[in-house]
Amino acid sequence: MFNQLPQEWRTRLNEEMAFVRKNGFYLFDPNTLQSAPKSLSVLLILDETWRGKIAEFAQKAIPSSLKEKIYLQPPEGYHISLQWSKEFSRIEISDLVLDVEEYFRKIGNFSITMIGLYLSDNNFQLVGGTNKLIRSVRNDLSALYEKHQAKPKLAANNGTTWISVARILHQFSGMEIEEAANKTIIQKFPDVSFSTVILTLNDAVYSKQNSEILAAPPLRRLIGPSFILLGLGLGSGELILWPYLTSNYGLGLVWAIVIGVTIQFFINMEVERYALIYGESIFVGFARWLRVLPFWFIITTFLGFGWPGIGFAGASLLSRSLGGIDPRWVAVASFIAVGLILSLGHQLYKTVETLQKYLILIGTPAILLLTLYLTRGTDWQALAGGLIGRGPGYSFLPPGIPLATFLGALAFSGAGGNLNLAQSYYVRDKGYGMGKYSPPLKSIFASRGRTEYSLTGNTFPLTAVNLTRFSRWWKAVNLEHFLIFWVLGLVTMLTLALLAYTTAFGRPDNPSGINFVLNEAKFIGQNTLPLLSPVFLIITGLMLTATQLTVLDSTSRIITENLLLARGAKAADVSRNYFLVLWGQIVFGIIVILSGLSQPRQLITISAVINALAMFVYIALILYLHHTRLPAPLRPSLLRTVVLITGFLFFGVLSFLTFTA
Repeated sequence: MFNQLPQEWRTRLNEEMAFVRKNGFYLFDPNTLQSAPKSLSVLLILDETWRGKIAEFAQKAIPSSLKEKIYLQPPEGYHISLQWSKEFSRIEISDLVLDVEEYFRKIGNFSITMIGLYLSDNNFQLVGGTNKLIRSVRNDLSALYEKHQAKPKLAANNGTTWISVARILHQFSGMEIEEAANKTIIQKFPDVSFSTVILTLNDAVYSKQNSEILAAPPLRRLIGPSFILLGLGLGSGELILWPYLTSNYGLGLVWAIVIGVTIQFFINMEVERYALIYGESIFVGFARWLRVLPFWFIITTFLGFGWPGIGFAGASLLSRSLGGIDPRWVAVASFIAVGLILSLGHQLYKTVETLQKYLILIGTPAILLLTLYLTRGTDWQALAGGLIGRGPGYSFLPPGIPLATFLGALAFSGAGGNLNLAQSYYVRDKGYGMGKYSPPLKSIFASRGRTEYSLTGNTFPLTAVNLTRFSRWWKAVNLEHFLIFWVLGLVTMLTLALLAYTTAFGRPDNPSGINFVLNEAKFIGQNTLPLLSPVFLIITGLMLTATQLTVLDSTSRIITENLLLARGAKAADVSRNYFLVLWGQIVFGIIVILSGLSQPRQLITISAVINALAMFVYIALILYLHHTRLPAPLRPSLLRTVVLITGFLFFGVLSFLTFTA
């Protein structure tokens, strides 16, 4: 039906649909305009529940004999409009837009009463009667507009508004108008609620460049990507390598956890900076600079994470809790289950985010409570001493510690390796910054056939409005990542290290494989309830399996995109390629498991050492890219640059010492 619309209508509706699918303010930047806009509209978008109800009503309410001459708007397009007019200049509009954004930022969801349907000149509309809230908004905005010498188009005390749900494609005859008036169902809708505010300029001629950065939403709507990155570190550094080290060498090493997670915080934020500005993954930026880099990322990602150590560790713990089933077959079953979850979920980002968010929010408090119950005052004193490098009989590093294991734990103080760079996928799919313009990756079944995605994004003009918006985005995403990744991640890692120290420190069989986890479970069962011993193994096993899922998702994204970039592709059927790579990795992991490799901790250590080297390399790449390719106002500060250089030297020296040893 949409294709039957005149071309100019299709263009206009395409733009409108692009507006209303965004959760935030929207405005064509004045510098992209070819003529002055005549009005600034405030569009109040229906929340999702009401869109569905009104769409269903419109289908029933309009006489079927008239439906061939109308276009039923998609529910996402339902909105009410409040307009004010003035011939805005490019300079004047910037301050007005920021003031209007600030006004709506302070208003929560609200509702009005709508009555409909009625036929207007070219629309079927739901009409709302005079409403105190609408009048109040009009009064407030009228005062704000007059402050900027913008004359309101509608009277300040006019509270009548409307929602357009269908557009007339072909002129109605007099008989059809009468039929529409008499047979269209009328219904009252009390408390119709609105969830989003959008600003748009009307009656202007736009240039082709219309990619302005949207205003940042509230913090609660930004939470998500950092849970994924935290979950990536959970199964490697947090549950295996750091607890292994503290169960064998004490808590004098935990100072390195703070350093590792802090360096990774700054790395991750620079990855997010790039995705915010360009709405594409940072790998696209690297490939645009050096065409050989995709091959480097393919090789280091596969070598760093192709080994199924995390999933096999989870399977080993689950097999113990289930009575000693062969862990190889548990691992095979878990890898196939992971593949099916990623293949059958509708949108990949939401699938991974939801899984990690629930596991972390349930698993972390449970382990924290368990740790608080089991630890003693001396354990906490040892933890405090470890934060400043004091261990049992050593300072900072104990004699005889395997440097490879220490370097691996340091690299996995968070996601580690190339997985940190995958953060650009998740913030893009969440819709951060310019990621609003990039469609999220769907599963191969949800894609319904061949669907091409553009690998490249676009950026915004460096105007006052856009720079102000970017600054607000930057503050918001830093806070989100600080709270979830740094604070929650650090608490989780220190808690797990403390639990391992309390329950397994000094046991002679700790160094063998993942026996230290079994010793933890045994201690927990002996000092609480016997049932908690297998429960602990199940929780840790499931958390490791979930981490393996997220690792497979991230590595499949990285390898897929870099394979396409190596071929010079700018757009491709990413979903199909992603699932070929995903199942290829799953088959490889199953082959490795069935071949007889039985030490998951050794596999994780090998992966971690390779990823530490990868981090050493890509920190230098990020520094060069951001200081030479980003616009000057958007480049990293001196402090962030110094931290990244410190991380570069830190991982470089440790990698050199490890490989020479």
